[in-house]
Amino acid sequence: MKAVKISKELLEEFDEIHGKEKLDAEGRVFGITSADKYTITAIISRVLQRIPKKDRVVLKQKRNVVFVVSDSANAEAMFIAPPTEMKMIPVWLVTLPIEVFCYEIHEMIYTIAHELAHVFLKHIPYAGGLSDKEDSVQAIRATEIVADQKVIAWGFEDELRKSACNYIYGDGFSNREA
Repeated sequence: MKAVKISKELLEEFDEIHGKEKLDAEGRVFGITSADKYTITAIISRVLQRIPKKDRVVLKQKRNVVFVVSDSANAEAMFIAPPTEMKMIPVWLVTLPIEVFCYEIHEMIYTIAHELAHVFLKHIPYAGGLSDKEDSVQAIRATEIVADQKVIAWGFEDELRKSACNYIYGDGFSNREA
């Protein structure tokens, strides 16, 4: 895998064009050091800026999406609703594996857009309950395909097609090469 290298010039240009978006995303990214946080924030900002404004507003205001970079093996989106007596705002948490920094740039963009599509569509991670394992695999795959369809609708088809891990043109489960 190649580490993502974003030039200082690109980040400066990005800040100039999307400064407000960067700040919005920056306040929503946790779990990493400042240098890495700046890189992932810039990429999340790039993704957010490309999402149609009305959908972006839903993600940031109605879904209250937050990003955490962790040592998890996979990227995923999950809904966290505190008990009502706590009077806290529910959030959608998008976890990104620390390996995201080793992805090709198109893979990073696709992964973030795909997880944001799950949030936008309110896909709750599979928690069991289907009696047949084959049915559960099919149900999960169906939600992944719907998320990828949203990714395409948002204009990320190029990044999706370049990623072997997509669920429409790829197998959805390819291992990234080391």
